[in-house]
Formats: sequence, C-alpha cells, structure tokens
Amino acid sequence: MDIMEPWVVLAVERIAKSLVQHHNFEMTRRRLFADAQTRVASECLSLCGPSRNGKTLLAEFIELALNPKCRDDWMVSRPVVRFTCRNRGHQGAFTSKSFYQDALREIGHPMYTSADTDLVRNHDFNRRMDRVSNTTVAKVLEDTLEFLDAKFLIIDETHHLKYMLGGEKSALQMMESIKTLAAHRKLVLIFVGAYPMLDILKLSTHMLGRNHTIDMPRYRLSEPADAEHFESLLAWYSEGIKFEKGVTSLRDWNWAIYRETFGVIGLLSSWLRSALAEMSARGDSALAWDHLDFTRDPHEDRANIMNEILVGEQYLGVTGESIHDLDDPDPVEPSLRGSKKRRTKPFQTNVKRRKAGERS
Repeated sequence: MDIMEPWVVLAVERIAKSLVQHHNFEMTRRRLFADAQTRVASECLSLCGPSRNGKTLLAEFIELALNPKCRDDWMVSRPVVRFTCRNRGHQGAFTSKSFYQDALREIGHPMYTSADTDLVRNHDFNRRMDRVSNTTVAKVLEDTLEFLDAKFLIIDETHHLKYMLGGEKSALQMMESIKTLAAHRKLVLIFVGAYPMLDILKLSTHMLGRNHTIDMPRYRLSEPADAEHFESLLAWYSEGIKFEKGVTSLRDWNWAIYRETFGVIGLLSSWLRSALAEMSARGDSALAWDHLDFTRDPHEDRANIMNEILVGEQYLGVTGESIHDLDDPDPVEPSLRGSKKRRTKPFQTNVKRRKAGERS
C-alpha cells in the first residue's frame, strides 16, 4: 500500500538528485577538472573529504565528461578508466586479486565478464576466474589499459585499502603496485576517498612531491560564504515540502540541522528523506521538527562521523571552526519563529535544550 502522498514522492526524488546543486560540489568539480589537465604522466591527484559529500558522483562526472559518447569509440579508446575498491576477500578483507578482477569487470573485459543469466553456468564461470593467478589477472589489466589508450586512472573508495590482508605493509605494496602501473602506462592517477584515505597515501614515500590533494569540504560556519550557501541550500531543499503550522522552511531550523549534519550535504539529504518517510509512516500531512528529531543519527554514529572529519581536517591543516564546537550530547530543539521577521544574518535561530529523556 502506498502511504506517501504525491508531493512527498516528488520531494524525495528531488532531494535524492540534488547533490549537484551545492556550491562546494561545483567548486571542487572545477578544481579537479583544471588540476587533472595540468598533471603529467605518473603524477597523482587525491580527492578527499567527509563521507557522503559527493566524491563518487564527482568521479563519475569526470569519467562521463572526458570519455567518448559513442559506444564503439568507448571500447576502442577510453581516456578515463575508473575502478572502485571493494572489500571482497576473506572475512571482508581487501585483496589485490579481487581488485584486479573487479576492475576488469567494470571495464567490460570479455574474458572476465559473464553475461550468462543462468545461475549455475555463472557460478562455474566465477570458479574458473578464481583459479586464475594474481600475476595473470594483473597483467591482463595492464594490457587492457594499454588497449584502451587510457590517460587517467581513477581509484574510487581508496580508503578501503586500509582493510588489506597484511595491514599497512600490504596496503603500501598495493599503493606501490598502482603507482608503478601508472608510471609504466603513463597514466595520471586520481585517488578518491574519505579522509582515512590520507593515512594510506602517506605510507608511500614515492607519493611525496607527486601528489596534489584536493579537499571537498563540508560547509563551515566560520566561513561567511559557507553560511550563506548552506542557508540557500536549506531554502532550496524546502521547495515542495509542506511544513507544520508556524514553520516556513528548513531555514527555521538552520542551526539544529547544521549541528546534526556538520555541514555535510549527503547527511542532510539522507536525514531529510528519513524524516519525510517517518512523517508518512505516522500518517501526518506536514513535516515537523519531531519527525527530524526522531530520525537523527544515534549519538555513537554521530561521534564516529565527527571524529573522521576532525582527523581529516587536522591532517590538512584546516583552521577556523572546530568540529568540537558541535559536540554536544544533549539534543537541540530549535525555536520556531513562525511569522517573526527573519534576521538578516543566517544561523541566528534561538535554540533551547531538551531535558534528559525528552527525545521521542
């Protein structure tokens, strides 16, 4: 049974596809495109930032923008090749062999891709692939990159290398292998991942002087322009949403929303969709703060997200607003301004704290 009203369905669809609307995404896209054009063979770029901030979508944009649109040309020449790191080894570990095999499947190599819909034959195919040696599959991948005349190699979700069997030593060996491949095939490497990726990159001394890091940052209230852009985003997200009486838009809850999302747009998008789902499940017809409050991330999850951002920003030497400024174990409920005149400066909403145990 469909319990969502038509306006909710439209609002959720709009929110889910809204990542390209935000300023930091567009600015980072321009930086990455420009920097990629200035790199020479065997040099590296690393695109990092908080989780859920749109880095993978940005990598996909580069792939689509620089590769030919014609399918025939695609199979003959592919300037940009993108691989995604996955933990597909024993007990969820990352292995070089599974990485190479996944890469060949993503490319569409005919010998490593099964289009068979029969589950039994597909199972037999995968068993045969498992018997192929690591050395063989690595050489096939290198030859395939030469065949495609690749110029850029994007390694997405690079932070997954931290889960390699053998720990840091194996992660370093994998990094050196990728770096050697890029040098031999005259590729520009682009590593994409969350902030923990930086700990992997620093293992390789060969990266020093060859890697340029681009940060895709969260919105930070210590930057006046960021505060203005985040306020505009809240207004954009509010379009098409029906709010409870006395609330005009998400801007009425700006500080409380910022505090829970740390200025990370992906977290805002996910949270808002969850709140609309909760609203629909209750049979309510308008979004209220209680729906958002009920669907907030658990405190432990929020602490882990905050720690990842803190470590990454410290590594990059980001100054200004401290993530600790947002670390408050007590839930925050915004004061609803209703028909009051809006202040000219953003993020000035008065807030009051709930007592312990008052969260829904």
